[in-house]
Amino acid sequence: MNFSDLPVSFGNLLVNCAFNREFVQYTREFWLFTREFRAFTRELQRFTREFRAFTREIRRFTREFAHLLVSFAHLLVRFGDLLVNSAHLLVSLRWGGYSINSLIS
Repeated sequence: MNFSDLPVSFGNLLVNCAFNREFVQYTREFWLFTREFRAFTRELQRFTREFRAFTREIRRFTREFAHLLVSFAHLLVRFGDLLVNSAHLLVSLRWGGYSINSLIS
């Protein structure tokens, strides 16, 4: 059984209780399902507890290293600017008023 079977099982229980008075089998199935559902929620609680601890560690990490990450991002941008400016310099030396060959000789 899974969680989507809960309304169906409960509906079957009510119908059988109201019309047949033979609901012992359905109550057993329903209580079986609720036992499984409680076990599932216990596992889910463990997972959420571990996930909250994980997100707490991530928040702590980003708080401690946020300024370093921003500085590193600025460093990467500056390095990218350096590469672009170097490429522009090479292009202007090659096809500009001067050529590299005339500067070397």
